Amino acid sequence: MMNREEMRRLAAEVDALKDTGQELDGLTRVDVKIAQNLKAVVVLEMPHALLADISVAAREAGENVNDFMQRAAIARMKDLKSHRKPRKASA
Repeated sequence: MMNREEMRRLAAEVDALKDTGQELDGLTRVDVKIAQNLKAVVVLEMPHALLADISVAAREAGENVNDFMQRAAIARMKDLKSHRKPRKASA
C-alpha cells in the first residue's frame, strides 16, 4: 500500500503530464477480451487505518481484501433481507 507521500508524488507526476500529449508515453498497449459477465468497479472512501485493519483481517482469513469485503457485504445484505417484513402485493 502506498503511503501519503508516495501518493502525493505520483499525483504530482500525473498532474505534470496532463494535457501535454505525453500522458500515454511509456505505456504498453495490451489486447484484452471483454468478459461476458461484466463487473463493476467500486470506489470506497475510508480512513487508511480502517483499510489496514481490514487488510489484516482478510489476510488472517486467507482472502484478499476484495473477496473479504465482498463476502462481508453479501452476508450483511442477506442478514437484512432475512429480517425484512414481506411486502404486500400490489394490485
